[in-house]
Amino acid sequence: MSSRVISPVLAQLAALPTPLTPGEKQVLEFFTRHLPEAWEIYLQPHLNGLRPDFVLLHPENGIAVYEVKDWNLSPMDYFFEGNPPTLRATRGGQTFSKQAENPIEKVLHYKD
Repeated sequence: MSSRVISPVLAQLAALPTPLTPGEKQVLEFFTRHLPEAWEIYLQPHLNGLRPDFVLLHPENGIAVYEVKDWNLSPMDYFFEGNPPTLRATRGGQTFSKQAENPIEKVLHYKD
């Protein structure tokens, strides 16, 4: 039996505010299989008013915050432009902003 802390417990995943995407389920499986048991796994925790997909805690190594993006990248070409980077996409010869979905912005927001 595992002594790893996982919150909420795996039996309660269906009660999460936002259901896990297939990519998030795959990442959770990877974490539970490959991380040493000292790593605690928190799914969609409250973090200063935010809800990252995963927060990992280790008593000696620190904290890791993960936001999973399991996008289908084939319909569009994605790229970053500028500094700070703006997420943009091209489809059918048209380029447009995808900044609202920018994973770099989310990471910087979590860091702040």
